[in-house]
Amino acid sequence: MHNPLILTVFLQATLYCVNTRVFNNTQGARIVNGEDAVEGEFPFVGVLISSSKFNPSLYTQRGQCGGSILSKRIILTAAHCVVNEQELQDSSTIFTITMPINMEFQAGIYKLDESPVTERKYSLAGVVVHAEYDTFDLSNDIALVITKEDIEFNDNIKTISLPEQTDIAQLYAEGAPATVIGWGLTETGSLTTELKKLPYEVVSDSQCKEVYGASIKPGMMCTGRAPMTEKHAAPGDSGGPVFVKKAADDFVQIGLVSWGPEVSDQDTKTWDVNADVGYYLKWISDNMNALFTDYVTTTYAEDTPKSISYQNIRNFLFKTVTILPTDTSKYSTIIFKSGEMGRNDLVMVYDGSDISSDKQLAQLTGTISELTVTATTNKGLTVAIMTDSEGVSEGFTFDYKQVATQGGSTDLVCPSGYKACTDKYYCLNLELFCNSQEDSLGECRDGSDESLTNCKNNDNNPDNKTDTDPKPNGGDLTLISTTLMLFNLFNFTRFFV
Repeated sequence: MHNPLILTVFLQATLYCVNTRVFNNTQGARIVNGEDAVEGEFPFVGVLISSSKFNPSLYTQRGQCGGSILSKRIILTAAHCVVNEQELQDSSTIFTITMPINMEFQAGIYKLDESPVTERKYSLAGVVVHAEYDTFDLSNDIALVITKEDIEFNDNIKTISLPEQTDIAQLYAEGAPATVIGWGLTETGSLTTELKKLPYEVVSDSQCKEVYGASIKPGMMCTGRAPMTEKHAAPGDSGGPVFVKKAADDFVQIGLVSWGPEVSDQDTKTWDVNADVGYYLKWISDNMNALFTDYVTTTYAEDTPKSISYQNIRNFLFKTVTILPTDTSKYSTIIFKSGEMGRNDLVMVYDGSDISSDKQLAQLTGTISELTVTATTNKGLTVAIMTDSEGVSEGFTFDYKQVATQGGSTDLVCPSGYKACTDKYYCLNLELFCNSQEDSLGECRDGSDESLTNCKNNDNNPDNKTDTDPKPNGGDLTLISTTLMLFNLFNFTRFFV
C-alpha cells in the first residue's frame, strides 16, 4: 500500500491537517532540486484547483495537481487528483469523484501567485476516471477532465502530443531522456510558486521492480537517474506530465506523475513512479472519443414522451445528460420510473443546461420510485450520475418530454435516509451528516453539516450525538499554526497537494 506522506502547509495563517486516509488533502509541495522553467516554455501544462470548500481535498488558494492539455476541452491528469475519500460514522470509508463544479483548470499560468494576461480559467463539465483505478495500490491512476468551454489557444496555451505506436520502443528505452514539470515541493520546503522542471531518464522495468517489487503494477513506469540522486518529483506534482521534447514545439507525453519515495528517502536509490501513457493509449483514445457521446451529452424533449435507460452503471463514473425543450417556450420534464442505485451512488437533477450549485432540484439513491421533476425555465434540465468506487449499480429509467407549464418549486427533493444541507446544495447521507468531524469544511458547501451547534439535538442528528461522543479514529481535521509539518508514513507518498 502506498500510504501518503501527509503534508500540511501554512496557508493564510491557518493549516488543516487531515487524517491519513483523506489523501488528496495534503498541501503545498514542489519539485525537489529542479530548475526554474521559463515562462511559456511548457504551454501544455496547467493546474487543477478547487474554488469551493465543499471539497476540502482540493480546496486551497494554491495549485493542487498538474494536468496536460490534450485537446480544446480535454485534460489528462491522475485519478487520485479527482477522487475523494469520506469517512462514515461507523469509520468505514467511501471513495467518490470530486464534483466537477467545484474544480477549475488554469492554463497559461507560470507563477501560481500571479494572474498574468496569458492565464485562462476554465470550469469543468465532467470527469472520467479509469474504472479499474485502485485507491489502495494506485494502479490505473489516470483520468480525463472535461472543460465546459473550449480552451483558447495562444503562444502560452497549447496541446501536448501522445506517443505514436511506432515510437514507443525508442521513447521508453532504458536511459531515454524525459522531463517532469510541476509546482511541487522544493528541497528547501519553500513555497515559491514558479513552475519547476527536472530532466531525468526512463528507468527499466527490472530496475524499477528491484526497488518496489510487487508494488509496480501493469501501466506503471519509473523515472529517475542512476545512481538515483536527491532530484525527484514530489508531493504537489501529481497528474503533471512526464514528457520528451522532440523538436522546438513538439512535446510528447510519455507518463504522468503518480507516486514515489518519501521526502526522507529521496537521497537513496529509489525512483519516481508514473502512469505509463503509452500503456493507456487505447483507454485515452476510447474515452476521448466517447466524451461527448456518453459522458457529457445533450438531447431534446418533444411533446411525445421518450425514454432513457441507464443499466449496469459502473463504478467511478460521472456523466451528465442535458434535456432541452425543442420548443423554447416550453419546459423540460422528467418522470423517473423504477430503479436501483448503490448505497453511495447518486442521480442528481439540476434546473438548467448545466450543473450549478444553487439549482439542484432532486437527488436520488437506493431504490428509485416514481418522481416527476420539471424545469422552472426554458433552459432545460440536467441529469448527473455519480458513482463511488464499489460495484455496479443496477440502474434506472426515466421518461422525458416538454410541457407548457413550468415547474413551481425549487425545493431540493432528498431520498430516504438523506437530509438537505442548509444551503440547499446537496442531499447528504445521514451516516455522513454530523459525523462529529469539526473540520469547518464539511460535505455541505458552507460546512453547516459539520457544526455541532447545528447538528446537536436536532433533526440533523438522528442519533442525538453530542460533542462528548467518541470520534472516529483519525476523523478530526486539526487546526495547526505552523508553516510546514511532514508526517512520514510507511514507505511511499502520493504526489499531490
